[in-house]
Amino acid sequence: MAAEQSILRRWKRFLPAFASIDAAIEDANPGISRKEFRDAKSTIFEMLCNTTDDAVAEKLCVVLDEVMIESLLTLKLVPAMPKMLSSTDLAKDIGALTKHESERIRDLATVILCDWKASLKRTTMKLSQVLQLQQSDEHAGKDDLGPLFAQ
Repeated sequence: MAAEQSILRRWKRFLPAFASIDAAIEDANPGISRKEFRDAKSTIFEMLCNTTDDAVAEKLCVVLDEVMIESLLTLKLVPAMPKMLSSTDLAKDIGALTKHESERIRDLATVILCDWKASLKRTTMKLSQVLQLQQSDEHAGKDDLGPLFAQ
């Protein structure tokens, strides 16, 4: 029973990540339903809460790890959307997973965060270039833009 409580404590702080990931995937592609994953996770967690066998509890925890890994692999395919990242707890929840006991979960969470940072940096650079063009347009006059678009 002590191991079961330890496993529950081990997963408790990471549970919000499931909801954040599911919401992000569904928001990015409304045609994808995460209902089966939510149902599976709920069933596994319920079984984990109800078991009195430490060995079963450990096996269920491994299955829960695999569900998280599948969720992270799917999330990795979702493009970073600045509005979603700034208006939800998704980045915070994924950041928390970098402290998970599973090396695979930690590594996937780290890669996702790095990919998002790189994507946001590229987006910021492109926005900066557009703003520079607008500023030069305001200072140079419209006739001076001809060479930019003549290529």
